[in-house]
Amino acid sequence: MQKIIIMIRKFIDRDEELAFLERKYRESGPQMVVLYGRRRVGKTELIRAFGEGKPLLYHLADKRGTAANVALLARAAAAFFQDVPPAAEGFEDIFRYLVRRAAGQRLAVALDEFTYLVEKDPALPSVFQRIVDEVLRGSEVMLVLCGSSMEMMERGVLSAKSPLYGRRTGDWRVQPLPYRHAVQFFPKLPFAERLRTAMVFGGIPAHLALLDDGLPLMENARRHVLAKGEPLHGEVEILLKEELRDPSTYLRVLDALAPGSAKVVDIAHAAGVEAKDLPKYLGVLQRLGYVERRQPVDLVGRGKRSLYLLADPFFAFWFAFVLPHRSALELGDTGPAEEAIRRGLDAFLGRQFERVAAEALGLASLSPARLGNWWGHRRREGRREEVEIDLVGLDEAKREALFVECKWSDLAEAEARRVLARLREAASLVEWPRQRERYGLVARSVAGADRLRGEGFVVMDLKDIEGLFAAKESATEQRRTG
Repeated sequence: MQKIIIMIRKFIDRDEELAFLERKYRESGPQMVVLYGRRRVGKTELIRAFGEGKPLLYHLADKRGTAANVALLARAAAAFFQDVPPAAEGFEDIFRYLVRRAAGQRLAVALDEFTYLVEKDPALPSVFQRIVDEVLRGSEVMLVLCGSSMEMMERGVLSAKSPLYGRRTGDWRVQPLPYRHAVQFFPKLPFAERLRTAMVFGGIPAHLALLDDGLPLMENARRHVLAKGEPLHGEVEILLKEELRDPSTYLRVLDALAPGSAKVVDIAHAAGVEAKDLPKYLGVLQRLGYVERRQPVDLVGRGKRSLYLLADPFFAFWFAFVLPHRSALELGDTGPAEEAIRRGLDAFLGRQFERVAAEALGLASLSPARLGNWWGHRRREGRREEVEIDLVGLDEAKREALFVECKWSDLAEAEARRVLARLREAASLVEWPRQRERYGLVARSVAGADRLRGEGFVVMDLKDIEGLFAAKESATEQRRTG
């Protein structure tokens, strides 16, 4: 068999995903694996990394329809086996050819952007049902169906109504990279600047790989986001147009979430959408990974007091600092946007820093079973007062709780103590079976951190987070090589 040669630039992490694919590859008999996730998340690079050193036939489907893609795959299959193209009227003919030529040896076949095929030919899931049930039976072919259209993958491949339901031997939704891996795209920068950049651009590998790894955040934003014509300048609108039939309404809904988390009624008012219609739009955006629904951690699953927020940091940055200044940016004037970023960046990073803190607490094994936000209210002097806690971890089985405030700032010891005192007071409002409680603070830096830790508080700063990220990567590398 011909060996496929793959070049990968900045391929970082994905150890779990690769281990999953390797495990399916080693299992005997035919396999049908579904790989899906939002656009730009790195599915294609994952397939290519998996295929290194293996007999892998890869086909990137396009939107020209079944006949054109059958012809392309037939030629690719012939080149793979150094053969003449097989006569093929459909995909079944090609897979019969592949099973025959593989002759009982393991062969991986990856059909990337499978949803393009289904979009043009809704009958294709039934065709691939026959391929899996009849053509691949008894073979050693591992079929990987990969797609970016979340709705199409769930409806056409994973849904109980799909002809392919029950045929898959494994499926994996590829998620954005965690912060500990996103910062690795910028090895030339100090850790604080690496983290700032990751908190703006998020964990989408295709976005991170477009940036200059030695430039600070503001310069990368100026060159790659604010500059007209650059890929990231119009990326949000392009993604929405690729996924949605009517992107304008979704654009307004996302814009309504730019200032931060909001209730359904407030989103509906800001977006000009009827409140009764909004759950449909929010549901689609949640499935795409662009919006996140949150509830107070003590009410998760009870359907009460939900808030929605932008789940993707780059979307949040784009709506906060790019969209409001599009007219000036179209004329090549980046000044207003740059000024808005300078004035509002710390507040923006403060909102994103909660996610970093949650990840760090998990790496430090300090995160209880359930970790999330909490908000509520209390009556003080006859007035209603809103109360929020950045992170609350509850372990009801052990009757343990962790309450944490996150501050994207440098705290003097006196200020840190005031924050912890307010946190303790707010924690008394959280309803849970109390037994053991801990209080913590995560900030850029905390003066007197060792003294606070000695008093039983959980305290982390950027040095601690950097150390946790490095330790996790070192442990992963040891497993990888050992």
